[in-house]
Amino acid sequence: MSHDARGANITYHAVRGVIVAAKDDLEIQQPRIAQFYQGLVPGCVVEFNPRPKFSEIDVRVTDPKTGQLLFTSSGNWPANQIADMKEGQFEALLLSWRKA
Repeated sequence: MSHDARGANITYHAVRGVIVAAKDDLEIQQPRIAQFYQGLVPGCVVEFNPRPKFSEIDVRVTDPKTGQLLFTSSGNWPANQIADMKEGQFEALLLSWRKA
């Protein structure tokens, strides 16, 4: 991670060959999402698509005891769109992915 002239955090993805703001990075948003779901459903399994399209969130949450799918993202969400959400919007989005 490095800083640009304005002091904003930026990250270079060697694999993807692009520069993105750190908050827009999958490595920042995926743990944020996993932490939310694990706090909501202790013991759940949170899995992300290992081959997402560039910087998109694709997630599945299951109950390991029953194998039941609890949440799944509705399509792929750009990490920067999720990063820019206020906490209430972020939580509402993740709750809207409930599969019950």
